[in-house]
Amino acid sequence: MGVKFHQLGEPPGYKMGDGKWQLSTQNGVVTSEKNKLYRVSNINFDLVHADNQDIINHINKLYPELPLVSSSLTEKLIETTIAEYQKVLM
Repeated sequence: MGVKFHQLGEPPGYKMGDGKWQLSTQNGVVTSEKNKLYRVSNINFDLVHADNQDIINHINKLYPELPLVSSSLTEKLIETTIAEYQKVLM
């Protein structure tokens, strides 16, 4: 277990299109569009922490299924959120 850091430009489970690589879709093989993010795999984080509202909004769009904790929450609320999520994990 440990803290992982990732670039927002190409977050885990996504790949940035460059107009060269191709991917298989239900409609066949398509060439990626330059500067467009493609979800190429599912990821599973126990918890995501962010401290900037723009980043929080971005992460919520990319991973609506993941629990997200923000530094803007009060410390008690963060502890409560983490405790509730740990119950689900056990």
